[in-house]
Amino acid sequence: MLDFLKMILPLLLLQVSHVTFGFRVALNSNLKRHHPLPLKSHGVVEAFSGSKYTPQSQLLSQLAQRDLIAQTMHFKNLDAWLCERESNMHATPVPSVYCGIDITSDHIHEGTLVQLMLLRRFLSHGFNALVVIGGGTTLVGDPSFNDTRRQNNKVLCNDTKELHNPILNCKLRPLQILPNNELSIINAVSRILQAPLPEFVKSSQPSAPVAVTETERIPKIPKIFEASKITNEQLKEIACTTNNVVILNNYDLYKQITLSQYLETVARNLSLGRMLSRESIKARMSSYNQESKLDHFQCKSINMDLSELLYMSLQALDFVHVASKYNVRVQIGGSDQMGNIMTGIELAGKLNAFEYDLFGITTPLLSNSDGSKAGKSTSSQIQLCQDSTPLDIWCRFRNVTDDSCLRLLEMLSDIPLETINDAVSKHINDAKIMLADYMVTLLYGKETTQSIHQFWLSRKWEEYIALHEQTLEPELYKSLLLFLKMVPHCTLDKQQLQKGIEFGYLLNQLRKAPQSGNFYGNGPAIREGICSVGINCISDPKARITTGDLHVIKSSNGDETKFIPIKFGKRQIFIAFCND
Repeated sequence: MLDFLKMILPLLLLQVSHVTFGFRVALNSNLKRHHPLPLKSHGVVEAFSGSKYTPQSQLLSQLAQRDLIAQTMHFKNLDAWLCERESNMHATPVPSVYCGIDITSDHIHEGTLVQLMLLRRFLSHGFNALVVIGGGTTLVGDPSFNDTRRQNNKVLCNDTKELHNPILNCKLRPLQILPNNELSIINAVSRILQAPLPEFVKSSQPSAPVAVTETERIPKIPKIFEASKITNEQLKEIACTTNNVVILNNYDLYKQITLSQYLETVARNLSLGRMLSRESIKARMSSYNQESKLDHFQCKSINMDLSELLYMSLQALDFVHVASKYNVRVQIGGSDQMGNIMTGIELAGKLNAFEYDLFGITTPLLSNSDGSKAGKSTSSQIQLCQDSTPLDIWCRFRNVTDDSCLRLLEMLSDIPLETINDAVSKHINDAKIMLADYMVTLLYGKETTQSIHQFWLSRKWEEYIALHEQTLEPELYKSLLLFLKMVPHCTLDKQQLQKGIEFGYLLNQLRKAPQSGNFYGNGPAIREGICSVGINCISDPKARITTGDLHVIKSSNGDETKFIPIKFGKRQIFIAFCND
């Protein structure tokens, strides 16, 4: 019977690895500690916008002033606990805050970026952070407020042996998400969370935001830990120190646990009625009968399977697991995630697993120009992945819509609100440049931002790629080389160029189609004559690029760089460097 159960749930979960599934969450008694606040209170979700309660903790005050709070669980208890934490920053074990990211694509969008920047705020206030990469949950797809099943990039595993399925009496290879998605998301997350943190300075006014000047900033670089490789000694280190980031793939967690444990620990302790009553599920299963104006939901043909309903229990499972092992106290997410967060908190209460409250904070959802939710499955304004270059990131933030600019400046930056409002009121394009500069400086440093201004904004890059050879002063040479390396680029061997490379092939290596959104093909663009090498237009994809197309910049101190500049249209540039 147990063998039969071990096979059923993986089928319901779209054959999530066809491995034994369940829940082995060894509740770590060492992490239990008494908390003076009321325990396991089951207060209703509070919409912060209508709350008359003024937060006393500095962190919640900052979040409130920047409109970063949509809803909370146990708001007053959360605020009191944060005040306690701020008054004793050295208390151990260090609490953690977590968010989850499903890997339905190879990039993160502005909604996920808001969550990661919120994690940074907690890190700078003496917390640890944990990011759950949804390698397992992505195979199911979160149904919250979605009309249809999510379209996932699932592929058959080629490196895993076939497993016998007794139900179908055949061997099947398990499914997994495209591996590049996980790698790209982890790299983007690491880049954002490992950017230097500002020093936390305690304000004399509890409700006032913490203002830290540039000279007061102390660069603290968070440590990144991969959950599957953490040793017991490292776990102790994480519990006793701040500025740690743990990245956990729940696909690895689900492979370790059994279905019987999942049924006993999770399924038996979740109310199906409460799950079905969540607004996120009702929005998927039903529609409001506007014609008859009845104040109830009218059932319609439901395009939702059991595995999608189980998604909520999987996220609850994740919450309890990371709370028990990594001392996670708060889960954050977009406002569409509150139902899933509530389920995790309720599961912890039913299990009587902790001697303290767990909390939830959601942020307002960001929307696209058409009013739809900004997400990985839509053509969002901001898309950050491992292949994103500093210039690409700068341009994406520079080109956000006017309506998005103010919201992103408030939610992503720690620029004083007065400065933001002043910039927006004077000229929206200046505010967009402020946003782009802030994000690039955060992720790559001031020199990168200065180089973008020096060559991209001024369009001086066009002058430098027009000349085949030039000698520059060392500082100018260094800055120009930095700029050339921040655009999409590749490296060629001199032998390749001596033989010649087809222009269409070379452009395909540099300019690749994204997983989502529109893409104008390289071949048609070349034939239309909108591509060039240097100042020479190339209209034949089979034209050979050789050493004769090389450009050389030299420094007066003897350094030199050889490269081939490629223009696509008026504002896209690609570089092929040459190794001698």
